[in-house]
Amino acid sequence: MDISVHEGCDPVRGLSPDDHVFVSKRVFRGRPVMRVHLDEDGDWQAFSSAEPRWFGRPRLLHAAHLLERDPSLASLPALPLGHLATRGEASGTTWQIFQEWRSKTEPRPDRSSGAAFRAYSKGSSASMTA
Repeated sequence: MDISVHEGCDPVRGLSPDDHVFVSKRVFRGRPVMRVHLDEDGDWQAFSSAEPRWFGRPRLLHAAHLLERDPSLASLPALPLGHLATRGEASGTTWQIFQEWRSKTEPRPDRSSGAAFRAYSKGSSASMTA
């Protein structure tokens, strides 16, 4: 498990083969991982493209199984807690990073649409390539 600190961010973690990942039903059944979330508790979550946050009950897998099935997941950049990474192609290595919504004055967007995340970098998505 790679943990480091970036200035102005929470601790940053990279996905390790020894990590456990909560995966959606579709990912569990073999759909490609298109969105990865490192929640505020430090838990990894993986989703396919257009599914709501939890479509059915989540399953728990070792990250090693996901990496074995899709080696391009190794391109996932380290994330601060409460951040989401998305990619446009199933084998893509360019990820867009978003920060989870934390505003105490504005209402929280509907989480099922993925709108509970705002752009990582001052209103625009920040692309990162491994």
